[in-house]
Amino acid sequence: MKKLIAMLLCLMMMMPAAFAEVDESPALSLEEMETYLGTLLQQVKDEGCQITEENGVYTAAATFGDVVLSNNVLSDETQALGVTLSPEQADLRGLKAGDSLDMIFQLYPNDNQSLTGTYYEATLSFRGSEPEICLGYLLRDGQRVKEVTYAVYNWQADGIVKCGVTYTMDQGYIQQVTLFTADTLMTAEEVETEISESAMLQEANEYFAYPTSLTGTDLDPFCREDLAFAGMDFYSLTPDQAIQALGAAQVDEWTPDSDGTSIRLMQWNGVSAVFKYTKDKQFQSVYSFSVNDDVLEGPRGLRIGDYMDTVLYRFRHSEGTTSDLGILLYGDGQNAPYGLITYGTDTNTMSYTVSLDGQVCMLYLTFSNDALVQMQLFMNK
Repeated sequence: MKKLIAMLLCLMMMMPAAFAEVDESPALSLEEMETYLGTLLQQVKDEGCQITEENGVYTAAATFGDVVLSNNVLSDETQALGVTLSPEQADLRGLKAGDSLDMIFQLYPNDNQSLTGTYYEATLSFRGSEPEICLGYLLRDGQRVKEVTYAVYNWQADGIVKCGVTYTMDQGYIQQVTLFTADTLMTAEEVETEISESAMLQEANEYFAYPTSLTGTDLDPFCREDLAFAGMDFYSLTPDQAIQALGAAQVDEWTPDSDGTSIRLMQWNGVSAVFKYTKDKQFQSVYSFSVNDDVLEGPRGLRIGDYMDTVLYRFRHSEGTTSDLGILLYGDGQNAPYGLITYGTDTNTMSYTVSLDGQVCMLYLTFSNDALVQMQLFMNK
């Protein structure tokens, strides 16, 4: 136990400035969980729900969702071990399907505003000490948060109770709310392992979430640092670097240009790049890089399939007006730097430009049915 306490103290001390407490959102507690689950269990009894059994798991389908029970008889000893709420049912803090990730962070502690961690995980918060600790963490696929969980560990005479709530996410919005509690108690060693993993995760600075803003004017315009696909620097990209990052090209074709120079087209699964060469096939520069499938991240973590509004909120916007060119996000829509939205019959586009060493680089994004279907970077050097 002393080892666990020391580890918890270290966990608190290791929190960098980005992890400092920034809100007064209350931590989840065992009492809060038990009160809410008790209310749902009473509703199961009031509705007279039928209990079904499959592979030793007892489930009751209620109007608010599906409940996993500790036994097949509704009595005072029956416990709700887990609940999957229906989309319209609000949970213990009023959240339900369709609510945003920001709404979760408004109602629960989040000391990691930039979501620093690994590509797949991040620790959000750590509250309390024995006999009750609340730990917040998330699972993700790059910029796409998949799950947010707040778990409570409560020390009791014969072991440690673990319970909590998990929000399953898609494109920044809750898809499903699940409450869980174990029918067996954890040991101090098991809790120590989970806390240790969270502590190590807090030290990871491999990945972070790009800032987003509804206001728009507090974000940076498209810039030099955004010229990246899967760790590749588009501005200085060579064919060898592309091969190193993506593997051998499935298509590698040379085409003579009208001025006698050559163009080299290379294609991978869902990705293509065009390079410019001299007349004697000496490499000059990259011309374009395109992504048409959800195979890698682009500037500011963009992915094919991202919603148009989530893309808009990652770059500077709301400075311009409507013009003959489209909707100006910033700039004049003709001279770099600028951001521009153009609406079409079947597709919409966003374009962002930046001037680098006298050259203009453009990020061109194509949307269909409000989803990103193509990302392209162009360089006119």
